[in-house]
Amino acid sequence: MDESLAKTGSTFSLIGGIIGIVFGLITLVSFVLFKPYLYVGLFILLGAILVIIGSVKMKDEQKCFKWSVIIVIFSLLGGGTLFGLIGGILGLVAAKR
Repeated sequence: MDESLAKTGSTFSLIGGIIGIVFGLITLVSFVLFKPYLYVGLFILLGAILVIIGSVKMKDEQKCFKWSVIIVIFSLLGGGTLFGLIGGILGLVAAKR
């Protein structure tokens, strides 16, 4: 496993998760105006939290591939941050080396 790629991927994923939490909180605040956004905001927050957990767990050599896949999935589904997606892809590349 390439440590520098895994570390870079973890950092990108962490930034993507933080951005996802901000988007989720903004969506939850808009719940005051439009009721259906409550579930969307909760889903974005859940996805962002899983991306952050994955970015921390991705540093372990044994779990890098599994958590990188989780990061890619939840970056696409929940929040859709580009940083999380790039970080997950970098983790996948690092795990395959």
